Amino acid sequence: MLAVISSDWFFDEVIRHSELSRARTYRQAGVANKETTTLGWVRLLRPPAGRHPRLRPPRSSQN
Repeated sequence: MLAVISSDWFFDEVIRHSELSRARTYRQAGVANKETTTLGWVRLLRPPAGRHPRLRPPRSSQN
């Protein structure tokens, strides 16, 4: 799984204004680190349903 994580400023200035960014798929998240508390935005990127990569079984060394 891959995630896109954005600051609140970047989301408001860039992502929100681009149709290609699919801004509605982002979720707001609280962030706290040391003496800073702020908001960020997270989008989880997943393969479309039914399109998971297929894994091949390991080849037998007896061939």
